[in-house]
Amino acid sequence: MNYELTGKLVEKFDTLQISDNFRKREFIIETIDSRNGTDYTDYIKFQLVKDKCGVLDNFDIDEEVKVNFNIRGRKFEKEGKLNYYTSLEAWKLERMVALRQEA
Repeated sequence: MNYELTGKLVEKFDTLQISDNFRKREFIIETIDSRNGTDYTDYIKFQLVKDKCGVLDNFDIDEEVKVNFNIRGRKFEKEGKLNYYTSLEAWKLERMVALRQEA
């Protein structure tokens, strides 16, 4: 299932080479969420994987962006202990300024 979120790019991290054929790059988007009449600032961490890691190079901190992403879940067992991991895997980023100008 595909999701999208808009917000301000507040942090981007270096690409991490996890294995010979897997690398990832994380970034943080700041969003404002209104709940019960109050605005809350949320900081959402996404990751780009494999050949998508370079997409982030074209964006600057404080830039308004739209992120298209999927929710990924993994089960991992090590030494008899079972863990579950959830990640927000981004696959497309767009500048909000460019989107407004096209409309």
